[in-house]
Amino acid sequence: MTSQEAQQQEEVDREELARDCFMEAAAASAMAGVALKHGGPFGACVVRNGVIISCAHNTVLSDRDPTCHAEMNAIRDACKALDTHDLSDCELFTTCEPCPQCLGAIQWSRLKKTYTGVDRFTAAEFGFDDKVFYDEISAQSGHWAVKLGQTMPNVQPSMLNVYFGVEMDRVSKLLVDLDLNKTYRRRVGHKELGFHDSGERFGKDIIGIRAREGSDDDVSPPPSEDSSTASAEENSPRDGVDNKEASKYFDILEDALREAVRNGENKEREVFASCVVKDGQVISVAVNQVLKRRDCTATSEVLAIRKATRKLKTHDLHGCQMYSTMEPCLMSLGAVLWSRIDSLYYGLSQHAAARHGFEEGLLHYREVFSHPDTMKEVINVEPGIASEACSNVFKRWQKVNGIIY
Repeated sequence: MTSQEAQQQEEVDREELARDCFMEAAAASAMAGVALKHGGPFGACVVRNGVIISCAHNTVLSDRDPTCHAEMNAIRDACKALDTHDLSDCELFTTCEPCPQCLGAIQWSRLKKTYTGVDRFTAAEFGFDDKVFYDEISAQSGHWAVKLGQTMPNVQPSMLNVYFGVEMDRVSKLLVDLDLNKTYRRRVGHKELGFHDSGERFGKDIIGIRAREGSDDDVSPPPSEDSSTASAEENSPRDGVDNKEASKYFDILEDALREAVRNGENKEREVFASCVVKDGQVISVAVNQVLKRRDCTATSEVLAIRKATRKLKTHDLHGCQMYSTMEPCLMSLGAVLWSRIDSLYYGLSQHAAARHGFEEGLLHYREVFSHPDTMKEVINVEPGIASEACSNVFKRWQKVNGIIY
């Protein structure tokens, strides 16, 4: 071995040792969480330039918050520490392969690489089987479960009742309201106001996405303000929906969006709003605040869930319903499933969002469900780092009779 080769090998060894140390730090946090009975046996840390920015474990039980998975906590803490929602210059070390909610958070955070300790099959051996969540999301995502242009009946799955196309006309108008949807104005343009029309290029991008999905739906560029925003996909049956009741809750969502613009809370100027309802009473209302909070996990659905769990003092929102202007993204739908919310009602799909400038949510779903080996294709991932230390966390959790939430 030449001196140059020896030097290169030494550098590789140092990097491998550093990766093991970072993963062991995540495992140590997970082990502490198990000892303190904070939640599941999971830990994660975010690293930038060889320095740990945040280290966290699952705190679903102690925080009474179904979104407080290790990866979500570590990403939130890193966003706060770095004062940005963009972690593209960071890496994530997580003791176990992420669930759909956390995978969505990794996508939104733009982490450049993710290292995992053990895979989801190891977690399943100890009672944490994410397969049911992936199956549910695959069945429930209106833009993925059927080809575009077809009518998708409301389904009654085991975990969540979903009703879409609720208050569709109202949400369609919100999408093209230039006071509310700054992204639509910027990406698509409005000729009467003299904005540059970038709709042609954007329309071609969406055409490419749909072509790869084998869609028969209309592939024209985003519609103008005067045209209908609803595709055949959104003209779905809405049996079981109390239109009068739904209209009341969508009034609240629209008021929240407009009030957020007036008081500066909605820096995004977007039309994503959600509320949680129980026994006919609104428990929480939230709008998207990713930019305001500089937190890539701060979607309207996640914030509404977190507010509701704090108010009800439980991580389990069984018996509650969620109303949302738009179909939740992968991360947010994962949060809805983890919260055990009974029913989800939303106005327009991720396809409608994509036609109006918000294509990332659609791309996240497409990436996940178009690849048989999701983790390797969707994000830059390296598995099997310090796997023994990560496995020991599960064994310890089992020994102390940890709770499966």
